[in-house]
Amino acid sequence: MIVELREGDPQYQDLTPGQPYPVLGIEADDLRILNDQGRPYLCPREIFTVVDAREPDDWVKELGEDNELYAYPPSLDSVGFFERMSRK
Repeated sequence: MIVELREGDPQYQDLTPGQPYPVLGIEADDLRILNDQGRPYLCPREIFTVVDAREPDDWVKELGEDNELYAYPPSLDSVGFFERMSRK
């Protein structure tokens, strides 16, 4: 899946409008991308336009209690993965 930021927003200064961002995963319907500094960042889906909606076939998908989607490739599908990365 590939998305683009719709418009500039002071809350998301590390993202560039019109820049394509590959989606690393989906967490409670929010999208995990790498921001302009190469850091994993969780963003609301609503701020993006979906350029390519295809999700890889190998993603591990689950629905939460409120029917929200969680989806990651197997290599990133562990609780706390991104939190551990940010501490390094």
